[in-house]
Amino acid sequence: ADARLSHYLGREFTFHAKYEDAAAELQRSLELPGSTWAPQRAEACRLIGKSCDALGRCTEALHWYWRAVMEHPDQREPWVDLASALYHRDDFSGGYWAAQRALNISERSTDYFSEPDAWGALPHDLSAVCAWRIGMHDVAHRHALQAADLDPGNDRLQRNVEVTRVSATTDSTALL
Repeated sequence: ADARLSHYLGREFTFHAKYEDAAAELQRSLELPGSTWAPQRAEACRLIGKSCDALGRCTEALHWYWRAVMEHPDQREPWVDLASALYHRDDFSGGYWAAQRALNISERSTDYFSEPDAWGALPHDLSAVCAWRIGMHDVAHRHALQAADLDPGNDRLQRNVEVTRVSATTDSTALL
């Protein structure tokens, strides 16, 4: 069995919302002897995480997001997925930390695993919202500004700039 073909099959399953099949095939791809390329292994873990989330298996999903960053810690995309997963589980400190790890990666890979969202406003947006929720309002404002600059047509990001401009007494749930 070819690890690359197994990976592609699992990826196709995710594209067609066949999440059980996707998770099983991608896990199989990771066990095959030819599965040695870190970016592809990380993507398999990320897709397994997304499949598990779609199936409501949140704890298992989080395991796979963590494994993705361990498979390829120098790639921004796994860190962004981990930050998003932690944010959605109300782990704002963890989400902020993971988003910062993503932003510390400044060199974009040239392979097909590079995703525009990871290099756009999303890591700054996650940083802003998580920082706000843990009381780091000045930091939240700086990231809100950066997110809004990267996606000027996004009304929610523009509103977050205004919300973070106010004093620390503002309701910390105001960010979207």
